[in-house]
Amino acid sequence: MKETKIILLTIIFFLLINTAYFWEPTQWILYLLVLLVLFYFYLALVIIFFQQLFLLVKFKFSNRKKLLITVSLLLVLITTTVYPKGLIDFDRLSGKDLLIAEREGAANCMTVLKLKNNYTFIQRDVCFGINEIKGTYEIQGDTILFKDVKTGRMSDHYYSYAIVKQTASSLNKKYPGELILYKSKSDHPDRALAITKNELNTLF
Repeated sequence: MKETKIILLTIIFFLLINTAYFWEPTQWILYLLVLLVLFYFYLALVIIFFQQLFLLVKFKFSNRKKLLITVSLLLVLITTTVYPKGLIDFDRLSGKDLLIAEREGAANCMTVLKLKNNYTFIQRDVCFGINEIKGTYEIQGDTILFKDVKTGRMSDHYYSYAIVKQTASSLNKKYPGELILYKSKSDHPDRALAITKNELNTLF
């Protein structure tokens, strides 16, 4: 394979991995397909790396272009292995997490809700695909009001408010409490998420 193609493939793979936060598909079939393609992409780069390393040793490290390609491949493969979600934590750049609540459902489906220090929230649902819901929030006592909600493609509604609840049972567990979600004041509790981090008092 020509050096220019190897460099191009390496750059494309690196960019795909490090920008996945923005383009991850919501449909589970497409999501699994993308994961499969990236996995084979990674294996292909591993094979190409050892081929280039063999040629580099054969030429006694005298070929600068092959040396550059080999080192570049090695760096990309190492960073992908150590940081499979990319080098940059885009979620952290959106604000400090003051409250994190999560719930694991059937088939290892996961819901994670994060309240940021800039009064924005992000809920990420991973279940045969990825769905992200964003908005702002306001705190009134132990109640969190959700506002300006932008639902993802896999949902068309969201909860109107949530209550931070600390029960006697939760005190004996690793979770400091629960976040109870409500669709309206007249409804019964619709969903409960286990709180894994709570620093909301830093807002006051």
